[in-house]
Amino acid sequence: MTNWTSSPARPSETGTVAWNLFDIDSKFGDVELHSNVTEYLNHLPKFDETTTP
Repeated sequence: MTNWTSSPARPSETGTVAWNLFDIDSKFGDVELHSNVTEYLNHLPKFDETTTP
């Protein structure tokens, strides 16, 4: 299970944030770590370098 409680939220909000992320992950899609998303996006070609078919 992913540790969602390491968010920068105040301690009183940590449980709510964790629950919301769990809910999103189980219903709608994947919840990924910020570092994973940033790394993925940084490896995509820049918009100026793309072409339209």
